[in-house]
Amino acid sequence: MVGRPAERNAQLLATAYHEAGHAIAGDALGLTVMEVSVAAGQGSLGRCCFLETPDTDEFLEKRQIAKLAGAEAQRHIMPGYDGVGASSDMLSAVDGQARRYGIADLHVAEAQMAEWSERARALVQANLEVIHVLARVLVERGTLGGEQFHMALNEARARVAEDRRLLGLD
Repeated sequence: MVGRPAERNAQLLATAYHEAGHAIAGDALGLTVMEVSVAAGQGSLGRCCFLETPDTDEFLEKRQIAKLAGAEAQRHIMPGYDGVGASSDMLSAVDGQARRYGIADLHVAEAQMAEWSERARALVQANLEVIHVLARVLVERGTLGGEQFHMALNEARARVAEDRRLLGLD
């Protein structure tokens, strides 16, 4: 990351929200998170890796929703965020659609993408407080392996539950 310290910190935080969105959505959908990181590399600012499973429609759908959740999470700290920087996620989702439906059925693919985007939005909204906590953990630690991710996720959920209890929200 280049630029002034404030710009680097803002980019790191945005990347942390983005990757936390992928990871938490994937976990909520039953995907196994192998690693989540805000360490730049291989043409990206961060990454979220899931355990590979058979290329079934169900797995493809879950994976595409998790990919779309990254930009959704990032929008919560960057209102008006247009997905620039998440283009590889969107291209991957579109590619998954093309493989699933074929180019000839573009309207079906567009409708499915809209549905997946809405599901990603709903997952992010339902888990936003946990995403806030996990994003901060990613900023502090940089990379979490699968077991570290699950420990951090459980701690974040407990912290959010305790905060909500103290505030009388639950």
